Amino acid sequence: MPRASRVEEEIRESFPSVNIKLIQSSGGDFRVIVDEKTIYDKKETETFPRIFEISKIIEEL
Repeated sequence: MPRASRVEEEIRESFPSVNIKLIQSSGGDFRVIVDEKTIYDKKETETFPRIFEISKIIEEL
């Protein structure tokens, strides 16, 4: 989960008080859910998020 860990670190840097839970899975599943709403789903985009892409999405919420 090195790429997921990178995204976790990025989010923690931008939002220090956030509660993050990584759940290991198989098949390339990668989703980011904020307040029960999926804000990023790798199955839809077919790519892993770019650096700081998730933080930017969260800031726009």
